[in-house]
Amino acid sequence: MSQLHQLCRTLVVQHQQCLKPTDVRDVDFALLPAVLTQFFTFCTLAKAPPSTSVWFSLDLLDSTTALLPRDSPFALALLPHVVWYLQRIPAAPRDFQFSRQTFGRWTGVVSWAVAQAATSRNLPLQLALPDAVHALTQAVRGFHVDVV
Repeated sequence: MSQLHQLCRTLVVQHQQCLKPTDVRDVDFALLPAVLTQFFTFCTLAKAPPSTSVWFSLDLLDSTTALLPRDSPFALALLPHVVWYLQRIPAAPRDFQFSRQTFGRWTGVVSWAVAQAATSRNLPLQLALPDAVHALTQAVRGFHVDVV
């Protein structure tokens, strides 16, 4: 799992480095959302405890949600995995899961999920968001995302 994670991380870093204003190579990374979505499929189906796969790949989840437009087919494919992550937040051990280091990443992921919830009729997402936001607000002082 760590090698797969490292591969995905390297792809994301390479993609970010190629997004300079003078370099139009985004077509080279057209399949990156598909690769990352498959990585999260692997994470949610893995036999490892959720705490291992969820927190281990939070950086990639944040990068993936930042990469995907709201109406992308990959966004729809990623949505069940984001819901899976959000459902685990309320029961997660606070000292390990939520710190200043992960604060920005959770803000990005939850903001993306809120935007998805506004346009989709995904009941599991709509049910998971309030509990996840409440748990994050309790765990990290200053965490705030509006849930409509």
